[in-house]
Amino acid sequence: MRVSHCVIFGAGASYGYDESLPKDRWPPLTNRLMDSESARDLLAQSRYGRLKKGWEEYVDRSRGQKLEPDPEVFGGLLASEALDGSRGMLLAPGTSADRFHTVSALSYFLYELFQPYIREYRYAEDNYRLVAKHFLKDQFVVISLNYDPLFELATLTEGVGYCYVGIEKPAPGIRVFKPHGSANWLFPMGRIIAFSDLQGDELFEAACSANYSLGFSGFPINAIHPGQYGFSSLEWVLNRGDGHSIPALLPPLGSAKEYDKFGQFTRIWALLTEFLRGIDRVTLVGTSLRGQDVRFCDALKSSLPPSAKYTLVGGVERLRLRMLELGLLGPTSPVTTYETFATWAKTL
Repeated sequence: MRVSHCVIFGAGASYGYDESLPKDRWPPLTNRLMDSESARDLLAQSRYGRLKKGWEEYVDRSRGQKLEPDPEVFGGLLASEALDGSRGMLLAPGTSADRFHTVSALSYFLYELFQPYIREYRYAEDNYRLVAKHFLKDQFVVISLNYDPLFELATLTEGVGYCYVGIEKPAPGIRVFKPHGSANWLFPMGRIIAFSDLQGDELFEAACSANYSLGFSGFPINAIHPGQYGFSSLEWVLNRGDGHSIPALLPPLGSAKEYDKFGQFTRIWALLTEFLRGIDRVTLVGTSLRGQDVRFCDALKSSLPPSAKYTLVGGVERLRLRMLELGLLGPTSPVTTYETFATWAKTL
């Protein structure tokens, strides 16, 4: 059966997926990835010392220039410094190895950051569940730009289920593209390189060094069930029975994102581009189509048919202007709009 409706979830969708929760239990928006209360607590851990120092120096520089700190700009600067081998502006003094380590640490940081939201998911009538339930009436495919698998948990709660396109074999349920990876995707590094007799921060240091310097094109990513016992522990990831693993996600590194680091990401993007060409309806929820996400915005511009009809949910005026800028909408293009995720979800 051909499915021609696409729902795109950005960070704003997860941020407002259950408005009955206290705000400190809402997953962070992209611009707060490094600055939420949970992020600050995590950065206080010794293993993230260099990352914390770099972020603090970047924030000071940004505010001195009257600029709003942006985690994606920060990540792009870190990657640029590591790649060009120069003395880092953010992390000085520091060696090239220090900078590579800090870039790699971002993957583990993001993995850990989202685990509490997965672990504390409650089975309430949230907005994601309303969307998942609607699939039984009007089928659609999801493109999630989020690291968290909260929508996937909602599909399981509703008994609908999901299947990751490009990662898993086709199965019943909602097809989900995650072009930036997911906090429940792991790559088993034990097949490639082993660190014997290392523990704690020593193991973390060694894993970070290998993470950034190696490519993983020939082995499959494991999509772990987001409710699996013990999944939330970084120690479990670093000390799995088949060898330690690394999170299979793409940190916010601006134009330096490593889309080809994992071979399956190449397949995900190819299938995503092909899918977009057959779309009639697009619903965008909680995304501003950030300028730093160049590859995704280019995919929308080059692949979506001019006849596609759009529904914009959340941050409507800003998103409309961005879509005009990208050429996805014309000045008089008709669009359907909803001010909040909840408002739209309750109409389904």
